[in-house]
Amino acid sequence: MTVYNRLRGCVILGTEIIQERTIGKTVPVEEGINMSHCTYHTQFVCAKQIHFDIQDDVVTNIRFDGGCDGNLKALSKVLDGWTVDQIEKKLRGNLCGKKPTSCADQLAIAVRKAADRAKEEHRKPA
Repeated sequence: MTVYNRLRGCVILGTEIIQERTIGKTVPVEEGINMSHCTYHTQFVCAKQIHFDIQDDVVTNIRFDGGCDGNLKALSKVLDGWTVDQIEKKLRGNLCGKKPTSCADQLAIAVRKAADRAKEEHRKPA
């Protein structure tokens, strides 16, 4: 069955979403698919933002603004197409030096928040 859904974007700052925007026109998608482009504003790390797309718990197009350029580009390539659970299981709790978090940990936090938000929105009556 095909339903019509809007592609959405979100901007997440720490623990809350600070902006939601509609990317454009309504397009046909398969039932259950929820596609979002998200920007996460990091905390306590060199990378200032993380951008990614998420569709049905699969994360793609990961990009970091700032941070260790080569390492984060490699991490983004390796994780492309992974599920939220896979990313969270591998990266959550990873620390950078004496910081309370890392860019990898921030990515795990960001994708979990985006996935939880998408599930919450999917449950809302139309």
